[in-house]
Order: sequence, then structure tokens, then C-alpha cells
Amino acid sequence: MKLTRSNTADEKGNQPGNTPEQLASLWSQYTIQGGALSGLAIGGGVRYVGKSYIDSQNSEGIPHYTLFDASLSYDLGKLSSSYAGAKLALNASNLTDETYVSQCGYTGDSCKYGYRRNVTGSVSYNW
Repeated sequence: MKLTRSNTADEKGNQPGNTPEQLASLWSQYTIQGGALSGLAIGGGVRYVGKSYIDSQNSEGIPHYTLFDASLSYDLGKLSSSYAGAKLALNASNLTDETYVSQCGYTGDSCKYGYRRNVTGSVSYNW
């Protein structure tokens, strides 16, 4: 993405602020279908955010970063039909506890770090 028109000449041809040039993510999950572990799901993913700039003058760059995520869940309905629809899950994001700048303010005056490693457990029920 490049600016093709601007009210100021120094922005033309630059990358818009807080907009990474590349952005990619990949997620995969496998659920075991048979045997003693039937209903167990294991997942993992990776997110890549390319270099961006704090403003449309491209005066200062925000470095690229890569984050890894994982999940583990279990369908309790596999234990007993009376638990059908119930699920336990454990999700983790930023597994490597990467320190990264996620964004900067409109004028680049207040940059913020992204979330550190985060692990969340949940119980859900679908009917």
C-alpha cells in the first residue's frame, strides 16, 4: 500500500502510518476422532506483522514481529452423552512472550507494546 495523492509532497509514495506492508497468519487444528483421547483437539498458529511506520511521512519505523499461539480443548460429550455440548479449552497467545510495539498514536507520540504471553481457560456449552 502506497500513498498516491496527498496534501503534502513528502507523503506521496510513502506507506500509510500504522499499516504493515505484509500481514500473514496460519492456524491449524486437529481433533482426535477415536480411541482414549477422542474429542481432544490440539491447535497451533503463527501471526506475522511486517514493518510499519508511525506516520505517513515514514519518519520512524515500527519493527516487524512474529507471534506463536496454541490451543488445547476437549469435548466433554465424548465422556458421556449427558455432557453433550460442553467443552473445556485452554488457549495461549504470544507463547514466546515476545516484546513488540503493536501500534503508535496518530502522530506517533504514544506507542504501545502488544500483549505479553496470555493463557486463558474456559468452559463453554452449546445447545
